[in-house]
Amino acid sequence: MPGAVGYTAPEYLLGNSGTTRSDLFSLAIISYEMLTGQHPYDQLQKTAAKSGNTTS
Repeated sequence: MPGAVGYTAPEYLLGNSGTTRSDLFSLAIISYEMLTGQHPYDQLQKTAAKSGNTTS
């Protein structure tokens, strides 16, 4: 799975291949975080970090 779980489009998590929309999803997450200083799915990242489901 490419990227960190908190920035990965849902279709990757479901085992499907990505599309241009997948890239836009990730870009939107990064943009939101840059503008607000918070990740839109903070709880997801905390849960993933506890379970060790992250990749660099």
